Formats: sequence, structure tokens, C-alpha cells
Amino acid sequence: MSPPTYSFQLPEIVEAERCGRAIIEAHPPRKGEAWIALVDASFAGAAALAAVRLAHTCGAAVTIYLLSPQADTCSSFSTMLEVAGSMDLPVCMWENKLAEKLPANKRVLLACNAPELGSLFPDAIRVDDFESSLAWQTVPPGAIPEAMLHVLTPATPALCCAAVRELDRATIEDYGLPGICLMENAGIGATAVALEMLAGNKNQKTLILAGRGNNGGDGYVVARGLLEMGYPVTIALLSNPEGLRGDALSNYTILTDAGVEVEAVPDNPERIAELLAGRDLVIDAIFGTGIKGKLTGMARSTVEAVNASGLPVLALDIPSGLNGDTGEVLGVAVKATRTVTFAAVKEGLIKGQGSEHCGGITLADIGAPRELLKM
Repeated sequence: MSPPTYSFQLPEIVEAERCGRAIIEAHPPRKGEAWIALVDASFAGAAALAAVRLAHTCGAAVTIYLLSPQADTCSSFSTMLEVAGSMDLPVCMWENKLAEKLPANKRVLLACNAPELGSLFPDAIRVDDFESSLAWQTVPPGAIPEAMLHVLTPATPALCCAAVRELDRATIEDYGLPGICLMENAGIGATAVALEMLAGNKNQKTLILAGRGNNGGDGYVVARGLLEMGYPVTIALLSNPEGLRGDALSNYTILTDAGVEVEAVPDNPERIAELLAGRDLVIDAIFGTGIKGKLTGMARSTVEAVNASGLPVLALDIPSGLNGDTGEVLGVAVKATRTVTFAAVKEGLIKGQGSEHCGGITLADIGAPRELLKM
């Protein structure tokens, strides 16, 4: 029996980010490559702005041309334009005479209804050709040119957890990019790794174990990705839904509003054992880097059950129970088959007992401004 089909209603800004991500995955930018965006004040314009921001993060040289003054009719466009301004990306008004001055080797994004520009740039990437669901079709880690997923090398920098939290804070508060867009990018990257582990077998069953924080929110995005791709998913929340907040709550609500069951298991170790039985993949979305103190109670028994199951495990950001700075095991920690870590490699993944618990590590960009990644 095929899994049920769901229709997810996403905030407009998330849809714009996903369309921009889909463009990047279909046309991975090369370092130094010129990207030109011709945009009007529309949803397509917002998606184009998301795409060029991500292209800039990948090392492309970006210029944005507005085809009309900014309008207030599309909130996602206004937000994305403000983010571009905060990043000091070049933003100019378009004039047709500028076409002669553009670099010969360039990618042009058209996000407008202007036939004359289509004739001027016949090889342009047309933003309207991209649906948000295409964001799940990610370029695999290690591909050349690479996009948003990366294989670790000896030169890959590692950051302490406080530095990564500051990166998140600055992206949201100083640059104005909503945190739910960062969570979406994290989930898209993690979904790509999960799909690789499932090896295209849609009979494989996935169990997602979600905590009440943002790590659980990342897990909800992965759940949505797998469901959209036709894979059966079971989700267990290791707390009461009333404790959810912020972007994690938003993504929980997106799932449940579409009819996806999220089973709350705040204090039932026996139920976790039942849910693990018959699964083919476990996704650890219990704790991220904010964990303090040793795991006890339900959290500890859940991690112990996962480790005893012998199932393949994908850890999101960091295996639950591992200190993100030191690699110390906080009483007990998930032993992952693979770990997809977000924004930057945490020092605890490669220190202490980190390597014993992480398995293979993939780094997933989350769409933060490029200059913050140099912190």
C-alpha cells in the first residue's frame, strides 16, 4: 500500500526560499561566476532573490536589477530584498542599455513577465519554471560544482557551538532572514542524506524521534520531505506538544494541519521500543547543541533503545547526548551511522568521543550570509 498523499501549506517566505534553493540545486554556482537577477516585486522575484543570496553564499558574484520600484504587494519579496540589502548585494534599477555591459559568461535569472527580456536573454533561467517541491532534488555532497552539501576535508573549519548560535542570531536579527527559512534549508539537506540512506527503496520505513526544540523542528522538515517523496514516515515527539515554540511549533503545525500524525510520547519507553520494531531507518532529532547536563529519564531510555536496536541512524546536527564543544558523552549518546551537521562543523563532532558517535559526517549549508560563515 502506498503512503497517503499530503498537501502541505507553507508560509510564502518558505515557498520562496525553497524555489530559490531548487534553482541553486539545478544550476550549482561556480566560485566567481556572475549571477544576474532581473526581478519584479512578485513571488517569483522573491524566489530569485533567495536564489542569488544562496549563489552568493556559494561564491558567485551577484548583481540584482529591479524592473520596477519595490511594491508592498508581496511580503516575501520585501523581506528577501531587505536581506539582500543587509548583505550589501548590489541592487540597481534595470535599463535595457545595461545588457551590453553585463559579463559575457553569466547566469541570468528572469523573474518577471517581460517578453522583451526573454528575447534579450534567451538562455536565461526562468524562475517560474521552478516549483518548491524541486528543492528536495539536491546536488549530492562532493559533486563539482558543489551546492549546499559538502564532504568534510582536513581544511574544513570547525566552530564552537556559541559561534554557530551567533551565526544563527546574526542571520535572523541583523540580516532579517526568518529562522524558518534556515530550518527549511537544514531539513532539505538532511532529507537528501536520508534519501541516500534509504537507497530509493520506498518500502523502507523511517522513524523520526523529535525533541521539543529546533532539532525536532528540523526533523519535521525531514518528515515532510520524505512524505512528499513517497516514503512512509512515523514521527514520535518526546514531549507534550504544548511545550513547542517558535519555528519548531510552526513546522509541527504544518504537518498536523495536513493530517500527518505526530505521536506524543513524553514518558513511555515501551512505546519507543514498539515504534523501533520494523523500522529501517531512525532519524535522531531529539537534541541539538543546546543540551545541558547528562541525559536522564525518557531521553536516556530512548537513546539506549536506539543504540540497542542496531538500526541505521541519521543524526541531525549532532548525535543526541554528545557535547557539541568537547565531544564528551553526556551519560549516553546516540551512535549514528551518519550525521548531517548544519551551517558549520561543531568541534565536538571531531573531538573526544565525537568520531565514535557521528559515523560519516555531511555538512549542510542553511543559507546564512557568506560573510558570517567566515566567523
